Amino acid sequence: MTPTDLAAGTTDTAGGRLLVVVTVLVFTAGYLLSARLGPYGRCRRCDGNGQSPGSNRNRWGVCKRCKGSGRRERFGVRIVHKRRR
Repeated sequence: MTPTDLAAGTTDTAGGRLLVVVTVLVFTAGYLLSARLGPYGRCRRCDGNGQSPGSNRNRWGVCKRCKGSGRRERFGVRIVHKRRR
């Protein structure tokens, strides 16, 4: 590695690639574990209330996205549960 390589930012090493791969794998495993332990999040449309305000007062009613439960499946939950079966 020459000073020119350092200045140009072309320090491509196997250790750096390995670090990136391991970091991505750790974050992915952590997210999948958290999706397994807490598969539902708050509905974004009704903010977890189960009722959507609509466009005016007369349109107030059950949220169509979560069907009144106030919960939604998080990304990756179906993959986690499919792998478990």
